[in-house]
Amino acid sequence: MMDAKTEIIPEYPQCILPRPIYLDLITAEEFWSKINGLVIQRRCADNVDRSVMTPEIFGDNLAEMSVNLLGGKFLPDHVKFTPKGPKPLDANIPFDGTYYYSSEANGVYISISDIHDCTFPSVRRFPNQQEFDKVKTAITDTRESDKARLVAAFQKRKGFSKDTEYEVTYRISVMHRPTNANYWHCQIEIAPACEGGKIVNKEKSEWQKDALRALTNFLVIYASFDYPDPIPLIKEEWYIKETA
Repeated sequence: MMDAKTEIIPEYPQCILPRPIYLDLITAEEFWSKINGLVIQRRCADNVDRSVMTPEIFGDNLAEMSVNLLGGKFLPDHVKFTPKGPKPLDANIPFDGTYYYSSEANGVYISISDIHDCTFPSVRRFPNQQEFDKVKTAITDTRESDKARLVAAFQKRKGFSKDTEYEVTYRISVMHRPTNANYWHCQIEIAPACEGGKIVNKEKSEWQKDALRALTNFLVIYASFDYPDPIPLIKEEWYIKETA
């Protein structure tokens, strides 16, 4: 007799795996504009109150935030599966079929059109003279408003101070980043407009942590515990390679 507490683990959804006929990478700017209301899903962090929308629902791993694109083969319940092992999309590293499954896992949903290519403000402190000089040197074109404001701030202060906060504008991008276990994997990425679009991809320094906290504060405005019904459909010809 099966133990009443034993959880029956469903098989991993093979339908979300990459296939040779799929595009290697969806061109986001072109693709997102084709479908009104296209939705991404972020796995809701464990042990959070799902009655109130707060930044904590996104969890702690915020750099290059992983999300899933709904409307193709990825369904809301697929968020209950978490693959193990290597994740980059690589023909030489196929999905090995090992994964975690949580029947209690839930998602948070955001419309791509609400956040893609949008900007939000944050502040940045520089931890030392070296980091300050890197950015100051990189700012050579003052025609853009963000760069102009920073140049003006540098000139006004006449020197480095780690206690000075600079206002920085970050731009949000939703990018298709397929993995060997999930073709529909995407990332929410941010880049400071004043530094040539360099993506914030780690959380080691305080300014990066500040930027990512600001990102979650922005995202929560548009997040929902409910996905649209019906989910906007992604037509196969939009992600399948042209046949000869």
